Amino acid sequence: IAEALKTNQTLTTLDIGNNNISDEGAKAIAEALKTNQTLTALYMYDNKISSEGAKAIAEALKTNQTLTTLDIRGNNISDEGAKAIAEALETISVDKVSKDELQFLSVKMMEQFAF
Repeated sequence: IAEALKTNQTLTTLDIGNNNISDEGAKAIAEALKTNQTLTALYMYDNKISSEGAKAIAEALKTNQTLTTLDIRGNNISDEGAKAIAEALETISVDKVSKDELQFLSVKMMEQFAF
């Protein structure tokens, strides 16, 4: 899927949620996001992605210009991964992050900066 996504010119929504892609799959998708210019919605919920995969996605988000919806809820993302995603969101136009994940990120960021 990730290899096809690199050259895709028509697909705008990709739902690969609940497929146990783990960090390896997240990294492959992240690499594809760096060159993909059509995907606007990416659903990667419940995939056993940890902070390692989240950081790869965050890095890709910094260069991707088309993604506006990202759903990464239900993964194993720690504070470090949440921070990377939150920082990437500041630099891009993602306007819809799943409500649960946004709440998670907000709580984690508040906890980090409160002390």
